[in-house]
Amino acid sequence: MELTRRLGRCLDEMVRPATYPLAVKLLEDGELPQKAMFPVKNFGNRLALCQGLGIVRRFGMTVAFGPDDHQCPPALMAFGLKEDSKNWRKGLMAYPFYAETPEIGASLNESHLPRMNQSENRHILIAPLSRAEFIPDVVMVYGNSAQMHRLIMAAAYKTGKPITATLTERMGCLRAIIIGIQSGDYQVTIPGSGERALAFCGEDEMVFTIPRVRFEEICSGLEGTQKAGGMRYPTIYPALLKSPLFPPQFDAVMEDLGIKPDK
Repeated sequence: MELTRRLGRCLDEMVRPATYPLAVKLLEDGELPQKAMFPVKNFGNRLALCQGLGIVRRFGMTVAFGPDDHQCPPALMAFGLKEDSKNWRKGLMAYPFYAETPEIGASLNESHLPRMNQSENRHILIAPLSRAEFIPDVVMVYGNSAQMHRLIMAAAYKTGKPITATLTERMGCLRAIIIGIQSGDYQVTIPGSGERALAFCGEDEMVFTIPRVRFEEICSGLEGTQKAGGMRYPTIYPALLKSPLFPPQFDAVMEDLGIKPDK
Protein backbone atom coordinates (compact mmCIF):
# COMPACT_ATOMS: atom_id res chain seq x y z
CA MET A 1 0.00 0.00 0.00
CA GLU A 2 2.90 2.38 0.62
CA LEU A 3 3.81 2.41 -3.06
CA THR A 4 0.18 3.11 -3.97
CA ARG A 5 0.12 6.05 -1.55
CA ARG A 6 3.43 7.30 -2.95
CA LEU A 7 1.95 7.24 -6.45
CA GLY A 8 -1.02 9.25 -5.22
CA ARG A 9 1.27 11.87 -3.73
CA CYS A 10 3.38 12.08 -6.90
CA LEU A 11 0.31 12.57 -9.08
CA ASP A 12 -1.22 15.16 -6.77
CA GLU A 13 1.99 17.18 -6.46
CA MET A 14 3.51 16.89 -9.93
CA VAL A 15 0.61 16.28 -12.33
CA ARG A 16 -2.20 18.03 -10.43
CA PRO A 17 -5.20 16.44 -12.15
CA ALA A 18 -8.46 18.37 -11.84
CA THR A 19 -10.33 15.23 -10.72
CA TYR A 20 -9.38 12.26 -8.56
CA PRO A 21 -7.02 9.72 -10.17
CA LEU A 22 -8.86 6.39 -10.23
CA ALA A 23 -7.74 3.18 -8.55
CA VAL A 24 -9.33 0.27 -10.44
CA LYS A 25 -9.31 -3.38 -9.41
CA LEU A 26 -11.01 -6.47 -10.87
CA LEU A 27 -12.21 -9.06 -8.38
CA GLU A 28 -13.37 -12.62 -9.01
CA ASP A 29 -14.12 -13.23 -5.35
CA GLY A 30 -13.31 -11.72 -1.98
CA GLU A 31 -14.95 -9.02 0.06
CA LEU A 32 -15.62 -5.58 -1.34
CA PRO A 33 -15.20 -2.50 0.86
CA GLN A 34 -18.33 -1.90 2.93
CA LYS A 35 -18.46 1.71 1.78
CA ALA A 36 -18.59 0.70 -1.89
CA MET A 37 -21.68 1.97 -3.70
CA PHE A 38 -23.42 -0.33 -6.20
CA PRO A 39 -25.41 1.24 -9.06
CA VAL A 40 -28.57 -0.85 -8.63
CA LYS A 41 -28.50 -1.15 -4.84
CA ASN A 42 -27.49 2.42 -4.01
CA PHE A 43 -28.49 4.53 -7.03
CA GLY A 44 -31.61 2.63 -8.07
CA ASN A 45 -30.59 1.71 -11.62
CA ARG A 46 -27.89 0.17 -13.75
CA LEU A 47 -25.18 2.50 -15.07
CA ALA A 48 -22.59 2.49 -17.81
CA LEU A 49 -19.07 1.92 -16.54
CA CYS A 50 -18.02 5.37 -17.76
CA GLN A 51 -20.68 6.90 -15.51
CA GLY A 52 -19.20 5.01 -12.57
CA LEU A 53 -15.76 6.35 -13.41
CA GLY A 54 -17.22 9.85 -13.54
CA ILE A 55 -18.93 9.45 -10.16
CA VAL A 56 -15.69 8.35 -8.53
CA ARG A 57 -13.46 11.01 -10.04
CA ARG A 58 -15.90 13.86 -9.39
CA PHE A 59 -17.72 12.83 -6.19
CA GLY A 60 -14.90 10.92 -4.52
CA MET A 61 -17.08 7.87 -3.84
CA THR A 62 -16.01 4.23 -4.01
CA VAL A 63 -18.14 2.43 -6.61
CA ALA A 64 -18.37 -1.27 -7.42
CA PHE A 65 -19.97 -2.86 -10.48
CA GLY A 66 -21.26 -6.40 -10.13
CA PRO A 67 -22.46 -8.45 -13.11
CA ASP A 68 -25.98 -7.01 -12.82
CA ASP A 69 -24.95 -3.35 -12.45
CA HIS A 70 -23.87 -2.76 -16.07
CA GLN A 71 -26.08 -0.95 -18.58
CA CYS A 72 -23.31 -0.80 -21.23
CA PRO A 73 -23.38 -3.75 -23.69
CA PRO A 74 -19.68 -3.51 -24.68
CA ALA A 75 -18.64 -3.63 -21.02
CA LEU A 76 -20.59 -6.84 -20.42
CA MET A 77 -18.90 -8.48 -23.40
CA ALA A 78 -15.41 -7.04 -22.78
CA PHE A 79 -15.27 -8.14 -19.13
CA GLY A 80 -16.43 -11.63 -20.06
CA LEU A 81 -19.77 -11.37 -18.26
CA LYS A 82 -21.76 -12.07 -21.44
CA GLU A 83 -21.05 -13.78 -24.73
CA ASP A 84 -20.80 -11.52 -27.76
CA SER A 85 -24.18 -10.45 -29.11
CA LYS A 86 -24.99 -11.78 -32.57
CA ASN A 87 -26.11 -8.30 -33.63
CA TRP A 88 -22.85 -6.86 -32.29
CA ARG A 89 -20.99 -9.29 -34.53
CA LYS A 90 -23.11 -8.00 -37.44
CA GLY A 91 -21.87 -4.45 -36.80
CA LEU A 92 -24.78 -2.86 -34.94
CA MET A 93 -23.98 -0.06 -32.50
CA ALA A 94 -21.06 0.88 -34.74
CA TYR A 95 -23.26 1.11 -37.85
CA PRO A 96 -24.64 3.63 -38.78
CA PHE A 97 -23.13 6.00 -36.21
CA TYR A 98 -19.42 5.24 -36.63
CA ALA A 99 -19.25 3.09 -39.75
CA GLU A 100 -20.37 3.59 -43.34
CA THR A 101 -21.55 0.00 -43.73
CA PRO A 102 -22.54 -2.88 -41.41
CA GLU A 103 -19.40 -4.72 -42.57
CA ILE A 104 -17.16 -1.85 -41.45
CA GLY A 105 -19.16 -1.70 -38.22
CA ALA A 106 -18.54 -5.40 -37.63
CA SER A 107 -14.82 -4.86 -38.18
CA LEU A 108 -14.74 -1.95 -35.73
CA ASN A 109 -16.67 -3.91 -33.12
CA GLU A 110 -14.40 -6.93 -33.41
CA SER A 111 -11.05 -5.13 -33.55
CA HIS A 112 -11.66 -2.38 -31.00
CA LEU A 113 -13.35 -4.27 -28.16
CA PRO A 114 -10.83 -5.76 -25.70
CA ARG A 115 -11.70 -9.18 -24.25
CA MET A 116 -11.27 -10.97 -20.96
CA ASN A 117 -11.98 -14.62 -20.27
CA GLN A 118 -15.55 -15.52 -19.32
CA SER A 119 -16.57 -15.01 -15.70
CA GLU A 120 -19.94 -15.06 -13.97
CA ASN A 121 -18.85 -13.12 -10.90
CA ARG A 122 -16.33 -10.51 -12.02
CA HIS A 123 -16.63 -7.26 -10.06
CA ILE A 124 -15.02 -3.93 -10.91
CA LEU A 125 -13.98 -1.83 -7.94
CA ILE A 126 -13.20 1.87 -8.45
CA ALA A 127 -12.04 4.36 -5.83
CA PRO A 128 -10.21 7.67 -5.66
CA LEU A 129 -6.55 6.72 -5.52
CA SER A 130 -5.93 8.78 -2.39
CA ARG A 131 -8.76 6.96 -0.57
CA ALA A 132 -8.35 3.44 -1.94
CA GLU A 133 -8.18 0.68 0.69
CA PHE A 134 -6.80 -1.81 -1.82
CA ILE A 135 -3.88 -2.17 -4.22
CA PRO A 136 -5.25 -1.33 -7.68
CA ASP A 137 -4.61 -3.28 -10.87
CA VAL A 138 -4.38 0.01 -12.77
CA VAL A 139 -4.56 3.72 -12.03
CA MET A 140 -6.32 6.01 -14.51
CA VAL A 141 -5.41 9.70 -14.70
CA TYR A 142 -7.61 12.11 -16.66
CA GLY A 143 -5.90 15.28 -17.83
CA ASN A 144 -5.12 17.73 -20.58
CA SER A 145 -2.35 17.42 -23.15
CA ALA A 146 0.24 19.10 -20.91
CA GLN A 147 -0.50 16.63 -18.10
CA MET A 148 -0.31 13.72 -20.54
CA HIS A 149 3.05 15.11 -21.69
CA ARG A 150 4.25 15.20 -18.09
CA LEU A 151 3.30 11.54 -17.55
CA ILE A 152 4.79 10.38 -20.85
CA MET A 153 7.99 12.21 -19.93
CA ALA A 154 8.08 10.42 -16.58
CA ALA A 155 7.56 7.04 -18.23
CA ALA A 156 10.39 7.64 -20.70
CA TYR A 157 12.74 8.79 -17.91
CA LYS A 158 13.31 5.21 -16.75
CA THR A 159 12.67 3.24 -19.94
CA GLY A 160 14.05 5.43 -22.73
CA LYS A 161 11.12 4.25 -24.85
CA PRO A 162 8.15 6.06 -26.40
CA ILE A 163 4.57 5.06 -25.61
CA THR A 164 2.68 3.53 -28.50
CA ALA A 165 -1.05 4.29 -28.40
CA THR A 166 -3.91 2.64 -30.26
CA LEU A 167 -6.67 5.22 -30.49
CA THR A 168 -10.26 4.19 -31.15
CA GLU A 169 -13.50 6.08 -31.61
CA ARG A 170 -15.29 4.24 -28.79
CA MET A 171 -14.70 2.10 -25.72
CA GLY A 172 -11.74 4.11 -24.44
CA CYS A 173 -12.48 3.30 -20.80
CA LEU A 174 -12.58 -0.44 -21.52
CA ARG A 175 -9.30 -0.33 -23.42
CA ALA A 176 -7.66 1.78 -20.72
CA ILE A 177 -8.49 -0.78 -18.03
CA ILE A 178 -8.36 -4.13 -19.80
CA ILE A 179 -5.39 -3.55 -22.11
CA GLY A 180 -3.53 -1.92 -19.23
CA ILE A 181 -4.03 -5.01 -17.07
CA GLN A 182 -3.32 -7.53 -19.82
CA SER A 183 -0.24 -5.85 -21.28
CA GLY A 184 1.36 -4.37 -18.18
CA ASP A 185 2.18 -1.32 -20.31
CA TYR A 186 1.12 2.31 -20.03
CA GLN A 187 -1.95 3.21 -22.06
CA VAL A 188 -2.91 6.59 -23.51
CA THR A 189 -6.52 6.68 -24.66
CA ILE A 190 -9.11 9.17 -25.91
CA PRO A 191 -12.39 9.11 -23.98
CA GLY A 192 -15.06 7.63 -26.20
CA SER A 193 -18.56 8.69 -27.11
CA GLY A 194 -20.10 7.26 -23.95
CA GLU A 195 -17.78 9.16 -21.65
CA ARG A 196 -18.60 12.41 -23.42
CA ALA A 197 -22.35 11.91 -23.76
CA LEU A 198 -23.06 10.14 -20.47
CA ALA A 199 -20.20 10.85 -18.04
CA PHE A 200 -19.51 14.56 -18.64
CA CYS A 201 -15.92 13.98 -19.71
CA GLY A 202 -14.19 17.26 -20.61
CA GLU A 203 -13.56 18.09 -24.24
CA ASP A 204 -9.85 18.58 -23.54
CA GLU A 205 -9.33 15.38 -21.52
CA MET A 206 -7.33 12.28 -22.32
CA VAL A 207 -6.58 9.28 -20.11
CA PHE A 208 -3.24 7.88 -18.98
CA THR A 209 -3.33 4.38 -17.47
CA ILE A 210 -0.61 3.11 -15.15
CA PRO A 211 -0.53 -0.69 -14.54
CA ARG A 212 0.47 -1.91 -11.09
CA VAL A 213 3.83 -3.20 -12.33
CA ARG A 214 4.72 0.36 -13.39
CA PHE A 215 3.92 2.19 -10.14
CA GLU A 216 7.53 2.38 -8.93
CA GLU A 217 8.77 3.31 -12.39
CA ILE A 218 6.35 6.20 -12.92
CA CYS A 219 6.95 7.55 -9.39
CA SER A 220 10.70 7.57 -9.96
CA GLY A 221 10.20 9.20 -13.35
CA LEU A 222 7.98 11.95 -11.98
CA GLU A 223 10.36 12.62 -9.10
CA GLY A 224 13.45 12.57 -11.31
CA THR A 225 12.10 14.89 -14.00
CA GLN A 226 10.65 17.22 -11.38
CA LYS A 227 14.01 17.51 -9.65
CA ALA A 228 15.85 18.05 -12.94
CA GLY A 229 13.49 20.91 -13.74
CA GLY A 230 13.28 20.39 -17.48
CA MET A 231 9.49 20.65 -17.55
CA ARG A 232 6.80 20.79 -14.91
CA TYR A 233 3.05 21.16 -14.63
CA PRO A 234 1.79 23.86 -14.73
CA THR A 235 4.18 24.59 -17.59
CA ILE A 236 7.17 26.82 -16.80
CA TYR A 237 7.48 29.91 -19.04
CA PRO A 238 11.05 31.36 -18.85
CA ALA A 239 9.95 34.17 -21.18
CA LEU A 240 8.11 35.71 -18.21
CA LEU A 241 11.53 36.80 -16.91
CA LYS A 242 12.46 38.68 -20.09
CA SER A 243 11.84 42.36 -20.78
CA PRO A 244 8.56 42.75 -22.72
CA LEU A 245 8.64 43.52 -26.42
CA PHE A 246 6.40 46.45 -27.38
CA PRO A 247 5.54 47.92 -30.81
CA PRO A 248 7.81 50.83 -31.88
CA GLN A 249 4.87 53.22 -31.43
CA PHE A 250 5.37 52.83 -27.68
CA ASP A 251 8.91 54.26 -27.85
CA ALA A 252 7.98 57.94 -27.77
CA VAL A 253 5.75 57.55 -24.71
CA MET A 254 8.35 55.44 -22.95
CA GLU A 255 10.98 58.11 -23.72
CA ASP A 256 8.68 60.78 -22.18
CA LEU A 257 8.55 58.68 -19.02
CA GLY A 258 12.28 58.04 -18.96
CA ILE A 259 11.97 54.34 -19.78
CA LYS A 260 14.69 53.10 -22.07
CA PRO A 261 13.41 50.35 -24.38
CA ASP A 262 15.39 47.14 -24.33
CA LYS A 263 16.68 46.10 -27.71
